[in-house]
Amino acid sequence: MSNFKVHLSCSGCGGNLVFDPTTCALKCVKCGGLTKFTIEDSVEYHNVNEGLSQNKQEKVLNCPSCGAVVKLNPLEVSKKCEYCGSSVVYGFDTTPDGIIPFKFDKNAAIEYYKKNIKHKFFLPNSLKKKPNFDKIIGFYFPSFAFNSKTFTKYDGMLSKSKTDSEGKSHTEFKRISGELSLDVKNVLVESSSQLSQIEMNEILPYTLNSDLKKFHPNFIRGYSVENNNTTLTDCEKQQDVVMKSRIRNKILSDYPFWNVDYLNMNVNKLNVDYAFVLLPVYSIEFKYKNTRYLTFLNGQNGKLGNNFPRSKLKITFLVLGIILGVLGILSLFFLPMFLAI
Repeated sequence: MSNFKVHLSCSGCGGNLVFDPTTCALKCVKCGGLTKFTIEDSVEYHNVNEGLSQNKQEKVLNCPSCGAVVKLNPLEVSKKCEYCGSSVVYGFDTTPDGIIPFKFDKNAAIEYYKKNIKHKFFLPNSLKKKPNFDKIIGFYFPSFAFNSKTFTKYDGMLSKSKTDSEGKSHTEFKRISGELSLDVKNVLVESSSQLSQIEMNEILPYTLNSDLKKFHPNFIRGYSVENNNTTLTDCEKQQDVVMKSRIRNKILSDYPFWNVDYLNMNVNKLNVDYAFVLLPVYSIEFKYKNTRYLTFLNGQNGKLGNNFPRSKLKITFLVLGIILGVLGILSLFFLPMFLAI
């Protein structure tokens, strides 16, 4: 297990230091003084067979500022004291390889939330006009980033409908086969107890190439963090699904107007590397008509998730519009035939 100093004090006033996204430095919560620290870009990846170990015991600590008892569940490594707001940091079972630091603070996250909620068409108008929230929390969630070198042999059958000069339609078939070498990079699989893979996919992408930094404990000061909740083996199985989907899409990208009757792929993973990384997210809790909702906002680019109430009236009008549209198209074909009788 990796441990580090649980509390850092401002050299000027002794206040607690937390990470400030706007300056990418530690900021004193009392006097606002900044403390710079070394930020490295290099992130080490490991062979997937190395594996990870986990330690699942509850931690009970004393806040370094006020002495209050702070309990961290088996997954948490950092938490704010409920009494004084100081950051209490314990340590990781396995030290993260990399981290994407928060790109903006909580006030900016609120503005992203209010702005993006207006672009969600099916939300009730009352919520879009007056976006509300009860709680917003910034935390880092654990994820595995996978890079794979693959070699695939494939064969399949494609088809598409064509219309000849006489107006008759027929189906054209095309058999395909071949080999493909492909590097599948930056497949992210969450390992969090606080959000699911589906919820993470809603707020993707996280851009690793530009913002991924070597982990430093100062990045997480002032934020909640947890250890990985699922094993590397389970996460690698999920990345297999994404990897094969990307290989399939690459193969079919040369045939954009064809339907797939079948496609067999024999995928060989020549090498799979991973890095254990922390990704920034804001959880936003709000209430609408006596129902509580929890959604997430990407802490790198401000993209908002999809867990919101839906307007039944808007959905009804959309369905009616689709039905009327289909009826209108059908009438163009069948009305001339009816009139001709």
